[in-house]
Amino acid sequence: MAEIAITSVINKVVDISAALLVQEGSRLNQLQENINWIERELRNIQSYMEDAEARKSESHGVANLIKDIEDLASDVEDILFMFLPQIESHRSSSLIRNAACTLCYVRTCHSFAVEIEKIKQRVNEIDRARRIYGIEDTNGSMFNRFQLDPRGSSLHVNEPIIVGFDRQVEELKARLLSTSVECCFISIVGMPGLGKTTLAKKIFNSVKENFECSALVYVSQEPSIVDILKNVAEQVGLENEKQEKKLEANLCAFLQEKRFVIFFDDIWHPETWDALRLGIPTDSQNGSRIIITSRNTGVGRYLGNESSLHVIEPLDFENSWQLFTKLIASSETKTNYLLGSEHIGKQIVERCGGVPLAIVVTVGMLRERETSDIEWNWVLNNIGHDDQGKCSKILALSYKDLPAALKPCFLFLGLYPEDHEILATQLIHMWTAEKFLQGIGDLEPEDVGEEYIKKLVARNLIQVVSRRFDGRIRSCRIHDLLHSLCINMAKDSNFFHTLDSVNSSFAMRVRRLVTRHHSIKEYIALNLRTPKLRAFFSFNNFEKIQQKHLKSFLSDFRILGVLSLEFGLFDLCLPNEIGNLSQLTYFCLKGLHSAKVPRTLCKLRNLQTFDVQECVSVNLPMCIWKIKQLRHILLCDIVRYSSFTWGCMSKPAKLNHLFEVSLPYLQTLVGIDGNSLNPIWLRKFPNLRKLEVRCCPRGIIEELSHAEPISKKLENLRILSSIFELNQTIIMDLSRYQKLVRLRIGCEMKKLPNADEFPPYLIKLTIAYTKLEEDPMEVLKKLPKLKILKFGPESYKGTKMDCSGSCSFLQLEMLQIRHLWELEKKICGNTANRKCYTATSFRKTTKARSQVYRAIFRTGLSGLAEEQVQAGQ
Repeated sequence: MAEIAITSVINKVVDISAALLVQEGSRLNQLQENINWIERELRNIQSYMEDAEARKSESHGVANLIKDIEDLASDVEDILFMFLPQIESHRSSSLIRNAACTLCYVRTCHSFAVEIEKIKQRVNEIDRARRIYGIEDTNGSMFNRFQLDPRGSSLHVNEPIIVGFDRQVEELKARLLSTSVECCFISIVGMPGLGKTTLAKKIFNSVKENFECSALVYVSQEPSIVDILKNVAEQVGLENEKQEKKLEANLCAFLQEKRFVIFFDDIWHPETWDALRLGIPTDSQNGSRIIITSRNTGVGRYLGNESSLHVIEPLDFENSWQLFTKLIASSETKTNYLLGSEHIGKQIVERCGGVPLAIVVTVGMLRERETSDIEWNWVLNNIGHDDQGKCSKILALSYKDLPAALKPCFLFLGLYPEDHEILATQLIHMWTAEKFLQGIGDLEPEDVGEEYIKKLVARNLIQVVSRRFDGRIRSCRIHDLLHSLCINMAKDSNFFHTLDSVNSSFAMRVRRLVTRHHSIKEYIALNLRTPKLRAFFSFNNFEKIQQKHLKSFLSDFRILGVLSLEFGLFDLCLPNEIGNLSQLTYFCLKGLHSAKVPRTLCKLRNLQTFDVQECVSVNLPMCIWKIKQLRHILLCDIVRYSSFTWGCMSKPAKLNHLFEVSLPYLQTLVGIDGNSLNPIWLRKFPNLRKLEVRCCPRGIIEELSHAEPISKKLENLRILSSIFELNQTIIMDLSRYQKLVRLRIGCEMKKLPNADEFPPYLIKLTIAYTKLEEDPMEVLKKLPKLKILKFGPESYKGTKMDCSGSCSFLQLEMLQIRHLWELEKKICGNTANRKCYTATSFRKTTKARSQVYRAIFRTGLSGLAEEQVQAGQ
């Protein structure tokens, strides 16, 4: 466990050292030497940690040594957090004030040096102890196995490999599609890791098109019934206004008139179903179906009696071996090796005990190791021989086998609630804030984070929930057994704790804390002192908090780096104490109806991520645009800027376009109102990768079309609405953006730019509310790299689209058309040699299914010389 703390501290030291190098003044020389010494010694310790961890079970002495190393790394981190902000503050003051400030600066530097001397003594003791126990330098062999994939997005499989369920799939599908009109339950039950969810998803996805509406929701051990029912309501199409009040009654009445199939994954308790059934009708006579999974046979029997049960058993050896070989064969480098080493592979499979999760995770380990008998025998020997807890041992081994750089990233997943869908970008931003990620060569920390996620997926430690159009991972989830592993490992290594597991005796040592079903007031009531807290996460905190409690809460944290708070839909005014969190690098507010952020936010000079996009409206200080370290700004629908006087007293103010702005590291700017964005500011964002502008004025378009691109790194541009004058001609030229692959145009423009004015490597294009009068296909079919084309509401006012032509849509894979009620005809022409999927819309006269229609014709456009879209077709 100690290697996690060491890796994290090394990353922080590297950042600090780089910052000091750019500062002038001979007084920093000694400070720089001390910082460099810390880095050298920690890297030296890191080099023999693999051997120490491997021999931890040999003696208490080695285990104590590892504990001493872990304490050392934590104490070094504490010293850095305690002294360096003081040194920087005194240094800045001494440059502009008086001799007293200079004296304070010198004293602080001296105190820091004294602490470093104490650390040096401990390092010498640790080095002496490791020689006594014969722990050797492994030259970082554990780290050499970890290499980033230089090819970018890896190949991926959308559907999991399923073995041994063929008969069960067909049997369960037949029950779901039977002519019985009674509401039918299917309860898939069995111990964790046997593939209940995989099987249920397989049958759900194969039958849902036969029902009027469908939904898939994750329940978990401590569910929020309201959230689950809202999730169902959104998926089946219940109107938004009916979700706000009397949700259960409105949803039940809506579903009563529909033939539905709903899949509830991982129900733990009968009481959960008793609460859910208030919104789910079970007495309908229209052939509706409900699928549930549970590890508790009693739950399945309670929901749908004995006849609903479908018990999953462990795989026999034949099916286990088939699953193992299919998974190994999907990695080209392993196929030939397996042919000559079946004896080792079969022994590994036997020890997995027929548990698919254990097999999948084991294959993930083998994929990342060298193809040799030594490596595979290492896995075999470490799985163990006893029958008790085989799956748990394999999962623990999969964690132990991770490179040191990936271990904290994996444990971090345990902070989220069970079965939570985790956004990859959000996760990467938090990893970056925690210094788990460092740039490598031309790769930014965010790029490295994407590779880390791919590594965890390749090891089958996290599951992909959804992918982006280019195959990159959009969101992921972690299996509940692996989630439990994260929590247990994190608790043992003091990586993080839940509020339930913290008491006053060791609160002083807690470094990360998560509250999942407790309010902040409960944390305050415990009167815990957590001076070393680095990160605080709050989920499902729906109880309104008073200002005094929030002040008390924020006053406890001095070295906090990550703060993520989720509230209910109420108003909140953050107190000035937020400005005391001088080390804060990641700040996220979720769920609020209205939030007011004080001007003291601008004291957070280390802030990298500011995320309020899941709030309804936010009042911000203008000086947020002067926090130079910001990398990601994600705003909500409504943002106002205020001139603050004291506390939360404020008056509206316009963002002054003469205001000086310079955000050299900014990569993400989402949700910005075009009225608040001076077009010239865009030139001050040289590293911008994603830009989303609402209410975009003409000046922004003109600046984007400037001869020199605002950023040579821009990949994703979204213009969601416009405020152009009536009949105003808009000229948009994005031809110079070589890396722009995703574009959304949502402003009224009547006519698209010419084909040579689009980004040359554009892959995905979405058009909505443009009110085009000319057939857009005349331009779009000439885009050479376009693969995904989507038309949204009011994008085109015509009745015909002509896709014909010998050089039309050379790479198009998907054409989606939604809500173009006037469209009557698509002329597709001859595209026989190309694969192209198309989605069409109903005309306005089709009232049924008026929300979203997306029918994909997998026969492609070939042979469809003219398609007439008929009402009700």
